[in-house]
Amino acid sequence: MSRKLLTLFSLMLIVSFILTACAAPAPAPAAPAAQEPAAAAYDAKWAATPMKEKTTVVLSVESGAQEKTFQSFAPQLLQEMNIDLQVVAHPFSEQYEIQRLDLSSGAGQYDILSYWPMYTADFYKWLVPLKDVQPAGQPGVEQDLEMTDIQDGYQWVYSYKDTQYATHYDGDVKLLNYRHDLFTDPKEKEAFKAKYGYDLDANNLTWEQYLQVGEFFNRPDQDFYGASEIAGFLGGFTLKDRLHGMGGHLFDYEQMKGLGGKGATGESNMDICIKAVQNGIDSFNKIMPPEAKSFEFEDARNQIISEDRVAMMIQWPDVWKWANDSTKASEKANCNVWVAELPGFKAADGKIVHRPEENGGRVLVINKASKQKEAAYKTLVWFSKKERTKELVFNNDTWLDPYRKSHLVKENMGALAKECPDTQQNYIDVINEGTANGYPALQIPGAGRYTEVLERWGKKAWAGQTTAQEACASIAKEFDEITDELGRDAQIKEFQSYVDTVLKPKNLYP
Repeated sequence: MSRKLLTLFSLMLIVSFILTACAAPAPAPAAPAAQEPAAAAYDAKWAATPMKEKTTVVLSVESGAQEKTFQSFAPQLLQEMNIDLQVVAHPFSEQYEIQRLDLSSGAGQYDILSYWPMYTADFYKWLVPLKDVQPAGQPGVEQDLEMTDIQDGYQWVYSYKDTQYATHYDGDVKLLNYRHDLFTDPKEKEAFKAKYGYDLDANNLTWEQYLQVGEFFNRPDQDFYGASEIAGFLGGFTLKDRLHGMGGHLFDYEQMKGLGGKGATGESNMDICIKAVQNGIDSFNKIMPPEAKSFEFEDARNQIISEDRVAMMIQWPDVWKWANDSTKASEKANCNVWVAELPGFKAADGKIVHRPEENGGRVLVINKASKQKEAAYKTLVWFSKKERTKELVFNNDTWLDPYRKSHLVKENMGALAKECPDTQQNYIDVINEGTANGYPALQIPGAGRYTEVLERWGKKAWAGQTTAQEACASIAKEFDEITDELGRDAQIKEFQSYVDTVLKPKNLYP
C-alpha cells in the first residue's frame, strides 16, 4: 500500500471511530483491575524461625577479611537457624565478572551475593525484591532489617528504582585522618597562621588549603611529611575524592556528556576535573613521602597508624579504628589520630561545602535463580541485626565499618580509644556528618566500567605518566564511548533518575 493511501485509510478509520463513539451508548463500567493479594500481618518470629530441614545457602564474596568473617559465623548460623552457609570467595578483581555470569545465565550457583552497591543497577533484573520473600511485604522487610537504625544518607544503598534488593553489612565514607596533637599544638598553630594568614583547622579545609597544610608539615629532614594517600589499586577514589569534593560531576544532566556541563561552583566539570587531577599530582609530588607514588591501601594507611610519618591520611573509616587500637597502633597514633570530613569547596557565602566520597560499603542480595530464597532471606536478616553487627564493625579483624546509628554509640566501641572518649565522640560526629553529606557512588548500568576509567587514569596521573589535561580529556572521551555503546538515550534516563532520586535528595546536584 502506498504511503498516501495508507494515510488516507488511517484518517478514514479515525473519523469512523469518532462517529461511532458519538452514536453508541455509554460503555459498561470496566471491570476492576486485579489487585495483589494483601500482605500478611507482620510476624516478628518468622525471620528468626529455623528452617525445618538443614538447608545449604551458598554465598559469593570477595577473598580476604569478608570471607573469613562470614566463615567464622557459619557454625553459629547452622546451630541457630539450621542453615549451612557455604562461603565461596573470589579475588576482588574477578568478583564482578564471576557474579554477573552466574546471575545472567540463571545458573544459580550462589544464593546470596556480596558486592559494592553501585553494581545493583547492573544486577537488579536477576535479584529478588526482598518484599517478595517476607510474607508481610516491604513493611516486614523494614522491621526485619531494622531500617530505622540506618545512618542518614545511606538510603540509596539498599534500593534501585524504588525497590529494596539489599541489606547493608559495611559502611564506607571517606575521612580525613589527622594528628590532633600537632593540629592543636599552640606553637604549630601560631607558625601556620603567621605563614598562611588563616587558622590551622582540619575540619574546615578546601582542597587548595589541604595542599598548604601538607606543605606546612612537610619536614623531610625529620622523615615526616604532610600526607599519604592511595596511589595504586583504588587510586581512582583518590581522584573521585577531589572531583566531587571540588563540586564536580561526572556528566551533565541533559545529554550525559562525559565531564560536560557545570558543577556546583559554576565552573565547567572539565575545568574542575583538571583542577582535581592537578591537586592530586601536586599532593603526591610535594607533600607526601618520596615513595608515595607506589603506595597501596595498607602502605598509605600505615604512615599514620604505625609509622608516625605523616600529619594527614585520607581513607575509609577503619584507619581511625586501627590508629586507636593500642595493640596495632604506635604510641603517638593512639588517641592522637582524629578524623574530619574531607576537604571541600568554598560556597558563595564563604562556607566550606564538604562532599566526601561515599561508596556505601558492601551489600548482600538474593539471586533470583536461588532455590533457597527463604533460607537466604533469613540469613540476610540474621547477619543484619544491630546486636550482632555492633560487634563486627569495631573488631579490627573484620575490616567492616559503621553504618547503623546504634554502631555510633561510645558504649559499643569496645576497647577502641577507651581511654580517650573525646576521640570517640569526634569519630561519631564526623561519620554522621560525612554520611549525611557524602556523594554516593554512581548507580547506573555500567557503573563499574565508568569507575574503571577513573581508576586507570587516576593511577596514571599519580605515577607521573600523564598530565591533568590529558587525563581529563581521556576520561571524557572514554565515558562517551561507554555511554554510546550502552545506548545513550537509555543511559541518559538512568543517569537522570540517579540524579533525581539519589543526588538531589541529598542536595548534591548541581
